[in-house]
Amino acid sequence: MYLIDSASKERLIAQNACLDGVWKGFENARVVALEAPTGFGKTFVALGLAKRSIQQNKQEVLVATAATNHTINFWKDHLKQEGFSDSSVNLCFLVGKANQTFKPCFFLDDWVKKGSKEAREADSIYSLCSLKKEHNDCVHFENVFGEQSDGSKGLTAQGLLAANQLHQKLSGPLRDYREQDLINVIGGLKEQALCPYYLFKHNFLRASIKVCDYQYLINPTYLEADTRNFLLVIDEFDKFEDRLREQFQIELSQKQLHNILLDLSPQNRTLFRHVFEKIVPEKKKEVVRAISDYVLMLQDFFDGISTDLTSKEPKGIDLEKEFLGVQFYKEGHDRFNKFFAENKETFIKIISNTALKKSPYRHLLAFHYRLESSLKQKDSISFVEFVQKKQKEDYSDTVLVRRPLVFTEFYQALARRYDKILVMSATLPFKEMLEINFGQKVNWVRAPKIAGFTGKKQGIIFKSPFLDYSSKKRGQNISEKTGVLVELLDELSRVRKEIVVFFNAYSALNACKELLFKELNERGFELFVDQEKKEVALHNRDHYWEQFKRFKGKKVMFSTMYTKYARGSNILKDSGCRIQVLVGIPYPRVYPFELDKFNELVKKHDWKMDAATWYYVLNTRQAFTQVIGRLTRHKKDFGFFVILSNKSVDRILDQKHRDALDIRTET
Repeated sequence: MYLIDSASKERLIAQNACLDGVWKGFENARVVALEAPTGFGKTFVALGLAKRSIQQNKQEVLVATAATNHTINFWKDHLKQEGFSDSSVNLCFLVGKANQTFKPCFFLDDWVKKGSKEAREADSIYSLCSLKKEHNDCVHFENVFGEQSDGSKGLTAQGLLAANQLHQKLSGPLRDYREQDLINVIGGLKEQALCPYYLFKHNFLRASIKVCDYQYLINPTYLEADTRNFLLVIDEFDKFEDRLREQFQIELSQKQLHNILLDLSPQNRTLFRHVFEKIVPEKKKEVVRAISDYVLMLQDFFDGISTDLTSKEPKGIDLEKEFLGVQFYKEGHDRFNKFFAENKETFIKIISNTALKKSPYRHLLAFHYRLESSLKQKDSISFVEFVQKKQKEDYSDTVLVRRPLVFTEFYQALARRYDKILVMSATLPFKEMLEINFGQKVNWVRAPKIAGFTGKKQGIIFKSPFLDYSSKKRGQNISEKTGVLVELLDELSRVRKEIVVFFNAYSALNACKELLFKELNERGFELFVDQEKKEVALHNRDHYWEQFKRFKGKKVMFSTMYTKYARGSNILKDSGCRIQVLVGIPYPRVYPFELDKFNELVKKHDWKMDAATWYYVLNTRQAFTQVIGRLTRHKKDFGFFVILSNKSVDRILDQKHRDALDIRTET
């Protein structure tokens, strides 16, 4: 690695030691885990590893991260400091899944007349685009790729020039790109009638280091290259796991079934008849009869499980077993499934038609389609295996798996597809869980603790029974909670005017917001709130934090522990030594299938513990230490912190964690 001006010699030595540890770890294992505090410089270690892999092993490197425009600029900044240049390493970025670069060819509507037959029949402009590309009918595609002298398809002269220009613009070492910059770049491609999708894809595939969003790893149809000689780096592994959970979550539940059956009350069934009359009028009665019979059968099943299983709601596989374990229901399911298969094309049109999203029958058809897909588990394959089949031109029917049962299978498919895998995070799962997931030996590398990185952090814990911010009690004892927080903030403001308060949930803040803000205003505080707007896609709140940093008086910023500002955003990486206040404990969502795996470990090793309780503690501790990891990001970031909680904090932060955080006082 190279000497970095902004890094201390001590930090550089530690980073090089970690790099050597990771490199050595790959000598007898294909998976290595790097655990280092937030702000240690894991990105520098990963880039040092990438460069060494390219130069010594001739490997390509794929880095999967929570890619946003901000993240991309962060990686570019690391590259500039690391000494990479266009001549030494070919680099390409793909930004987040909601960004324009992810979409196939969003200029297709320029040349498809809105009233055309094919436009009317297409589910969306993007499905039409995919159809056009399959037949090589996309004009933008034809302007990028053309017939080569050997008869193959390749970049045209115009396409090659555009690809090189695009690469220089996006990967230039001195250019920081924001959302509007990217839109302008793609707008220039539109003026030239060139296909942005294929140009981005071309640059991505040819790069030695590819930095992409997690989505491209989870659903890697974008990666058509053979990756068996790739080094895969999964940055912020805890966030990657969260994304996987979103992707593979069980949607089949008793509650969902209950809502569907409420929708399908007799008075609502006429809604579907009107829809179906327009699609296949000759089968209207037959379809309505078949679906009505299916509804009655599901209703009977639901009534049964509601009375027999009142204490425990069955979900996912348990619900399927309950349903299909009774011959009457199984025969009814098979009968309807046969009818579904005969009319599958029509039913899929209904399921995929967003204009019918309020149709109760669409909900039922989607429910059955998910159920039927999940029952084909023995014939199903992972996304990675699907891509491998595609590479071999194997077009046999396959079912793509999106269920938690394949959470482990997904990791093991990655281990089969990539030569080496490095996972990095400030809070990794414990070693044996990683080995179970990947089906491989995992070598572990931990960064050494060096106080010079982060300065001397000091903390205080305030414990009281009424400082309970769990979901059931966060609305109780509002006046007492507010009084403690107001007095604490007023006292802390005499030490440092800049204070950040992270609640464990917005609802905990909202419960006391009116009274809290009233009293703080009376004491002369300027208040800022980092409030996410869920109705606005990709809502960026950086400007709130910039305003907070610029204000010179006594001020408080309110946010939550699950935001990027609590867990690792660079926006606070400056010389403003703030005070951090943590209100409550972040309570994570624990998934049953993960708990089952942990329970197997407990039995295997004969650990003397209650699996459910201990796994909950581990997950909560991981979430909490991720927030506290904010303290280690910069030696002049947060210099002092306070935790407000009830006695539940004792389970989460044992003595070892208290010592590591230098908690001096508890009261």
